[in-house]
Order: sequence, then structure tokens, then C-alpha cells
Amino acid sequence: MKRHHDDLANDETLSEISTEGAARRVWLVKLPNFLSQAWSGAGPNAELGKIKIKEVPGKVPEMSISLSGEHCEGIPKDFTLLYNQASAPMQILSEASDGKIAMEGTVEYKCDVRPIESDEYRKLVRQRKEKSEIKLHQVQSISGTEQMRKLRMAAKDPNKRVKEETVKRERMSKEDLIDFLFGLFSERKNWDLKSITERSNQPVTWLKEVLPEIAEYKKMGPLKNTFELKPEFQRDLLT
Repeated sequence: MKRHHDDLANDETLSEISTEGAARRVWLVKLPNFLSQAWSGAGPNAELGKIKIKEVPGKVPEMSISLSGEHCEGIPKDFTLLYNQASAPMQILSEASDGKIAMEGTVEYKCDVRPIESDEYRKLVRQRKEKSEIKLHQVQSISGTEQMRKLRMAAKDPNKRVKEETVKRERMSKEDLIDFLFGLFSERKNWDLKSITERSNQPVTWLKEVLPEIAEYKKMGPLKNTFELKPEFQRDLLT
């Protein structure tokens, strides 16, 4: 088998990666943003919580997480742990302060941690909804002589179409964008990507990356090509 030139060029880098931990089996876990922030404030030996495993005849075991410790105040305490076997080989790498890179393990399962409905979770969702509604109703000031000139032209002749210049969309932070999207879905149940782009003024690639975390894409039926909030978020946002 022939080797690519890039492979040869990278031999020196590859030789510096420690593979002692490559056989270790690890789980790759996706956390909600609020939980990730809470855990980041915990000490290195802090107890984050406990994992409960429930055996179900004929099915894969059901897993849940119960948080503990001061670092979880004000956030939901109970979560389900959804997991699937990794379909493609994935390795976890770490880099030490001295620049040395080591292979920590091979991903066996990919997991998704989701909050279980509770009073604390409903309170958190309401807070995010209120925050997103405030952002939706914020008035943006327009400055600059050229922009004001266009507004005056439009005011004088509403039927005259003013050509808009292409403006680079500034990307929101992920948390702010999710809050904004919650606000949109509280207005109506389904949104197409074009409408979301126009309302949010966000890059399409960024929307496509973030939307799947809270919404499902409809590929068939009368609501084809629209996004709908995932069931676990609908109960409190669509009331």
C-alpha cells in the first residue's frame, strides 16, 4: 500500500504521541451548557453525582444521573443518560502543560445527558424563555449617514425598493443563540431555516450547527423542511 506524502511529513508528530492508554475504553458525554458550567467550578476530587443503572428485561439498561454537591445549586438535579455504541473509531487525546500529547482512550459509547422534568428544570426553562423574549424585543439603533440616507429614501417612497448591501453576520455565542431560538419557538411551533435566518441575522452554517441541539428537522409531511422544538422542551415553551 502506498503512503501519502502528508503521512510521511507527519511521522515526527505521530511519534511524539503516547499510545499507552489507547486500549482504555471511554465514554464521550455531551452535557447541557448549564451543567457543563456548573461542573467546571467543581474541584478535581469533587463528587459530581451518582449514576444509577436500571436493568430492563430484553432491553439495554436504563441509566440516570443524580447530582450532588454545592456546585449544582439552582439547576436540575436529575438527568437521563442516553447512550449508543460509537459507530466509528474515535480516540481521546490530551495535551500536558509541557506540550506532550497522549492518547487517553478509545470511545466505546457516545452519550447525551438530558434533564428530567422537575420544578427546577421548569424554572430554568422559564428563565431562558424570559431572557429570549427580552432579546427579541430589543430595539437596535442604526447609525451612519449612508444607513440614514436609505431610511429617509424608504420613508419618502415606500414603494421604492432600496438595494441592501451585503452585511457580514456577526455570530452570537451558543448560549445566546439557544435563548433566542427558544423565543422564536415560543411564538409558533414550526420554523423554516430561511425565516430563522432572517429573524436571527445569524450565519446559516452556525444555525445548522446549533438548531439540532434543541429542534428536530421535519423531512416529510405537511411541515416538511421546517424545524420543530424537541418534545422535552415543548411543554414549557409552548404554553
